[in-house]
Parts: sequence; structure tokens; C-alpha cells
Amino acid sequence: MSLAKWKLDLTNAGTRTVNRVMDSSLNPPGYSQAGTTVQQIEQTGDNEQTHHLMKKRAWDMALQPVKSLPMNLFMMYMSGNTISIFPIMMIAMMAWRPVKALMNVNSAFKPLQDEHVGSLLLHKLVFVLGNMIAIAMALYKLHSMGLLPNHASDWLDFQLPPQRMQYSFELKKGHDDGIGCANRSSYWYCINFGFRQFAKKENAQWSSIAIRNGNIVFIFTTCKGRDEDFVKHLNIHGDSVRDVSFLTNDINATVKHIIEEGGFLIRPIEIVADDDGFVKSAVIGLPECDVRHTLLDSKTYQGFFLPRYEQYDCSSDILKSLKEISIVSVDHFVINYPVDFVQPVSHYYHKIFDFEEIWSSDESVFSSSYSAMKIVLLGNKSRTIQIGLTEPIPKILGIRGQIQEFLDYNGGAGVQHIAFLVDDIIQTAERMKCRGVKFIAIPDQYYTDLEERLSTSPVKLLENFEKIKQLRILMDFDSHGYLLQIFTQPVQDRPTLFFEVIQRNNFNGFGDGNIKALFNAVEKEQEKRGTLHHTS
Repeated sequence: MSLAKWKLDLTNAGTRTVNRVMDSSLNPPGYSQAGTTVQQIEQTGDNEQTHHLMKKRAWDMALQPVKSLPMNLFMMYMSGNTISIFPIMMIAMMAWRPVKALMNVNSAFKPLQDEHVGSLLLHKLVFVLGNMIAIAMALYKLHSMGLLPNHASDWLDFQLPPQRMQYSFELKKGHDDGIGCANRSSYWYCINFGFRQFAKKENAQWSSIAIRNGNIVFIFTTCKGRDEDFVKHLNIHGDSVRDVSFLTNDINATVKHIIEEGGFLIRPIEIVADDDGFVKSAVIGLPECDVRHTLLDSKTYQGFFLPRYEQYDCSSDILKSLKEISIVSVDHFVINYPVDFVQPVSHYYHKIFDFEEIWSSDESVFSSSYSAMKIVLLGNKSRTIQIGLTEPIPKILGIRGQIQEFLDYNGGAGVQHIAFLVDDIIQTAERMKCRGVKFIAIPDQYYTDLEERLSTSPVKLLENFEKIKQLRILMDFDSHGYLLQIFTQPVQDRPTLFFEVIQRNNFNGFGDGNIKALFNAVEKEQEKRGTLHHTS
């Protein structure tokens, strides 16, 4: 074995250099000078992997708002357009999360900000853009729900708010005196039912006046000259409901579905516009009935009502002196049909509007000694629209029941009555009576029987029973709640259209328990009018 050799260099003063020359044979087993190079290569590889992972994490962070957009769209769809605590909370969270993220952009990327990643400017821009899109979607949803203060009426007291209808009923009015009929008829509804005139549209041929109470809009239309279709309609039906309009959020898809299902499209989609935007509308027909449904898509319209209508108020000192009547919305409306039409018309509504059958009954429930009727109640999934379809069931030859009476004097199928949903039926009935509304009389025996049934029921009546009896209000109930309802007499010369006032206290029925009393009361009114018996 050779020994290590040491050399001492004394030629440089004050400096001692030691040089060790080692023989490779003295190296320990497994040792290699190449190890240092391998270690340097492995360290370089680790740096590249760390750089790649940090870049990936940065892009994951940047794209996170974009990835959440489909879920936001789903939340927008599920929340609907109803104003209640659940959808409002959903949209509020949907808006707050991106706002909070934008306030903490640097904090979100701080753990990734080092020499391995480099500049994160592009990542931050993508992150900000995704959150801004989410905020825009939330704002659009709030706008469609009517929760943004983006109308002049939100800031100025003298501006009328935009009208968002639940229902709009168009009533055809007129005889020989032209525009006076729409004016007088609309004013009569304001006097009797507490509506208020708020909009008017007219041209050389037509005049329309709109009144409202709560979410309900009535439009009275009359012809100034001679229109053949208008004259024909009046000759057959008299003053009547011509159109029941519904709001839709996507009229293109709705009309496409109606056509595919064989619906009667009277007028295709048209756009009416003015300085406040535009409204899309289409008109749908019904089987064997002159009543039609106008579909309105007004979600982007910023005007106070509909295009080409002007603000109109003809309030008098008499109207201002009367106590206010507050109606919430339409609870339901009923269309009367001839025998054997209810089932096919019900199927038609189900096909074109996807309405569901809520409830149905036959003569075993809806009957009196003289007459009977069949009824089917339909509604959309949210129950914001409820339609009753009825037809007569003859029982005694020569007796004309209330449904047949309507059909005879209306010249066929049509809207028989509209039910106003209210929060306080006692106050509403009292104020309507003071204004001149005539209600159907219910006999005392009904209230004797009602009081006896209530005495054995777990339901607790919040209203004063003596007031209910005094006002002749009907009541139906079960173990969970109750319903109060009262019916007007026909509001015009022909015994056709009348109105119902209804209050619900945890009760979804439609007054089955009142049918016998109601039938008897209506038949007494028919006897007074001389229309109970057929004369031909």
C-alpha cells in the first residue's frame, strides 16, 4: 500500500501550503467523485417540479370563479322569480362571494408569490374577470326579481312604479256610445272594488284604460268606431272578459312548446317598443271558447306598465273620500264550458302550459236539488295561476242550473268569476258593501249549522263569528285551517260575470263544504231574475 505524500513549501514566506496527493485506492468502498454532480442534477429536478406545481396551483386559483359559474346558473334557475326569503338568500350569497373574493385578490395569491412562479398578473386578471361575471349574473337575477332600484320611481315619489302583473284581464266594453263605456266601466270598478286608474292607450279606432289593485290589472277596451269582430263579440257575449294574460320569462321557448303540442296560436310573437324598452307578446286560443291568453315577456321593460301606455288618473273627490280596499292577487278564476268539454280542455291546458290537475269533483259534491256541475281545478307548479273549468250536469228537465244560465246568456263558454285573494275579508266585505257591491244572501240556517260544526272542531276561528254571520260570509274548514269566502251578484245586466272575495288561513281547498248552501242561494237569485226555468 502506497502512503500519502506530504510536501512542505518553504519558498513563500509566511505561507504554508499543504498538498495532499491521494491515491484512489485509499477511497472508501462505494465512494465516487461523480456523486456531487448527481446531487446537483437531482436538486435541479426538484426545483422544476416545484415550479410546475406552483404554476398549477396558481391557475387552479385563477380559474376557480369560472368553474363556479355553472353552479351559479343552477342557483339562478332554482331560485325562481318569487320574492321570498329563500331565493333572496341564495342570490345574496351568490353576489357576496365574488365581491369578497375581489376584496382579497392579493391575499388569495400571496402563498403562491415566490421565485418559483414568477409574475401572477395574468392569473389575477382571470380571477378578477371570473368574479366580475359572477357579480353580473347576480345583478341580472336581482333585476329580473325587481329588487334593484333601477327605475325612476325608486328615487322620485311622483313617478309611478313599473307594473308587474300576476294576471291581466281584458274586458271588452261598448255599445253605441264609444269611449264612454270604457271610461265609465273602469270608474265603476274603482268605486266598487277599490281599483285605481293608472294607464291609458288610445288611437283613432281603440281606447284602453288600465286599472289595478294589488297584483291584478284590468284593462277595459272599447271601439270608437265600427269594428266587425268587436261588434260580433259584443252581440254574442255582451260585456265580458275577452283575454286573460300571463307573464312568461321566455316567450320564445313557451310559444315553441305550445306549437309543438298543437296549441292554437292566434297571433305569433310580436315586439312592441317605446323609449323605455320593449315587450314581446303572443296570443293563444282555447278550444270552443272566445277567451284567449296573451303571453307577455316584459322582463327587460323599464316603463311603468306596457309600451305606448301613458300615465292616467281620473280620481275624483268621491274616490279619495272612500276607505281603501286592499286586494293581494287573484286566487283563481273559473271558465264555464258546455257539457263534455271540461276533460278535453283540461288536457289542452296540461299539454300546452304544463298545468297540473290540483283537484276535481263531480255532481256528488257540487249539486243541489235542481242542478249539479263538474269541476276540474288546474294550476302551474308554483300555484301562482289557478284555473277552474266547470260544466253543467242536468238533473231535472226544464230547470236551468247556474252554469247553464251562464252559458245561455254568455253565448257559450267564458269566464264566469274571478276570485280576489285578501288578507282581511271582514274589512274588505264591509268596505265593498259601503261602496255599493251587492253580495249573494245566505240563509240564517247555514250559520246555525256552521256554529254547531265549529263547536266540535279543533280549528280556532280568529275572526268574529257574529261579523261573519252579519256579512253573510261562507266558511269551510278542516283540522288544519279554514277558508272564508263571499260572492257578489252578477256585475252587469246579463247574469254572467261575478266576483268572489276569499281569505285563506292555512287552507288550500275551494269551499267544498259550502257548495249546497251556495247552490241554494244562487238558485233563489235565479228565481228572482226569472231565469231558473227554461221558457222555450
